[in-house]
Amino acid sequence: MTSKSPGRNFLFGKSERKLRREIPQFLKNEISVKSSAGTPNKVVLVGHKISAELDIMEKIGIDLRDQNFFSIEGILNIPTITKGLGLPFSQPPSLGRVLQYLDIPFENRYLHNAGNDAHFTLRALLMLATIAFGRMDLNDDFRARIKDLKMIALEPIDFDSQTPDAVLLDESAKKAAHRGLGRELATKPADDWWGSSEDESLGTMLFD
Repeated sequence: MTSKSPGRNFLFGKSERKLRREIPQFLKNEISVKSSAGTPNKVVLVGHKISAELDIMEKIGIDLRDQNFFSIEGILNIPTITKGLGLPFSQPPSLGRVLQYLDIPFENRYLHNAGNDAHFTLRALLMLATIAFGRMDLNDDFRARIKDLKMIALEPIDFDSQTPDAVLLDESAKKAAHRGLGRELATKPADDWWGSSEDESLGTMLFD
């Protein structure tokens, strides 16, 4: 994966590009899903070095304090948790270092992709939870639940059989080129994207 195509190696679904002007409403729709009672669902934001993402959200008009849309219960930052658990990192670790320490299966070539990083960040959170709860005096039922969390976090990934998003999009790209859309996309004004001169959308920058 190169910096010019950060969305092309997504392993767990299909990438979507969003224009900058579309991002605020898209995020509101994703985060502010209502409960069956019609009230905002309780949301916990999880990220790795998440302050950058929070700054971006503020700049594009997402006010997480707006209780009409959001009910943010907490913000979990992976480096803060590793520090709180006393894990052996001399400075805030990269996501890759955290995954390696926790024995979570990953490959470096698939990191720095928003979707993949989100997936692996949640796996890291589950493993960190097992470490934290493992230091507590818990009953057998709770320990069984923690064991299940660990199994999810460490579930193997057959990277050789995964089909990166680039492959899934290849045929669509060819068809677009034949229709003459390739040139149109390549020359789209940089202002349509979030601070990029290389056709990179905000969606591919979140959680990098």
